[in-house]
Amino acid sequence: MRAAADGLPVGLSNGDFSSPKVASGYGGAATDWRGAGETYSPEMAQRADGKQATDLNGGSPNTMTQELSSVKKGEKVFVTWEDSPNTWSGCTPAQTVDAGQPYQMGFGEKLRDYTTKRAPEAKKSNWQKRQLVLTADQDAPTLTFKSLETRASAACGPMLAVVTASYEPASLWLDNRSDVAHAKKNSDGKPGQRWRYPSVAVFNEGGPATPQKVTVTAPAEMTFSRSTLTMWRDGEKDAGGGEHTISCERSEDKKKLTCDDVDLGVNQPPRWSVLYPEMAINSNATPGKKVAVKFTVGDPVIESENAPVNIL
Repeated sequence: MRAAADGLPVGLSNGDFSSPKVASGYGGAATDWRGAGETYSPEMAQRADGKQATDLNGGSPNTMTQELSSVKKGEKVFVTWEDSPNTWSGCTPAQTVDAGQPYQMGFGEKLRDYTTKRAPEAKKSNWQKRQLVLTADQDAPTLTFKSLETRASAACGPMLAVVTASYEPASLWLDNRSDVAHAKKNSDGKPGQRWRYPSVAVFNEGGPATPQKVTVTAPAEMTFSRSTLTMWRDGEKDAGGGEHTISCERSEDKKKLTCDDVDLGVNQPPRWSVLYPEMAINSNATPGKKVAVKFTVGDPVIESENAPVNIL
């Protein structure tokens, strides 16, 4: 099973167009964007969330851009934004009421066509949510919004608001296969035996994964020996490989480990890691019984898997 985790933000600046702050009417160009038009006050933007917006034209059709310096070639970026026809009193009905306002969006010169919805009446907004996954064809691609509104009045362009950009969401899954779940460690054991290490492997087939909450729950026949979880990753230690100790909170009955904000170690090749706690089998456990240690990732949980343990 694959589960989506939130994508990491890519460092887009002033995507909500809150700078400069405009008390009423419209003001200067949006900070941190090149080629931006005028910034609209909350009153003029007419948004339910009370945020500001930008006019993509200003005095004439503009091309508004921002470089995403943290993005590397080949990485996928999930972009969301909202658009609306302009609310300025100088707009003509032909621009906002009779038809929507055209613009383009994408990376660099590779742009897609969009058109705002029509306004219900003059000087009224009609905000629509948009989203698109873009693949960077170079390092530090340029996020671009280009107005195609050339009809009079030239100062009346499509409005944009709440632009966000994040890496493609991670696609996480857990597996207890012995060929990947650190077969060098032992999980099975006899009653009373210590130093048992049930384990699961974590895989990522999507974008970078944000730190996640990891919870490990013991069966009735076992307890956790330490308040730590170990992560093992293939590769050299100085490249993030080898064993890494994760501090956790162990319950008083030693039956549960809770580990907050765990870097799962799956954002670079080989994009998988193994998690295992140190455990002990209770002395009164029944031989021949098969039990399971439960691992969960996420809060709320986005993926879970059981690591089997045989009581010998």
